[in-house]
Amino acid sequence: MKKNRYGKIINMGSRASLGKEERTVYGATKAGLIGVTRTWALELAQYNINVNYIGPGPIATELFMAANPENSPKTKAIMDGVPLRRMGQPEDVANLAAFLASDEASFITGQTIFICGGITVGLVHY
Repeated sequence: MKKNRYGKIINMGSRASLGKEERTVYGATKAGLIGVTRTWALELAQYNINVNYIGPGPIATELFMAANPENSPKTKAIMDGVPLRRMGQPEDVANLAAFLASDEASFITGQTIFICGGITVGLVHY
């Protein structure tokens, strides 16, 4: 990428980077990846390389659905916390990644984009 003076790096993280009960290590590693994303964005901008972070919330992947069966109380509680009142689909994340990888996103770098149906909107950030 440096040699070609062009590139797109998309780090896949999680909404859990903002904190989530019983996910200390997972959340910490995803939060650390936000720092990596921002640092690389600064270091690689001179090479026309964009670096961004996608932080999905509840996405109906096979793994998520195996841990959160559709009609379970746990899944209902998760869904009650999603302002859009629906589960995200893998295609939602893929569409965001495709956009960030496109030339149309050439002026976006160092950003964290949460794709979570609005869960992060109500969270307090200090």
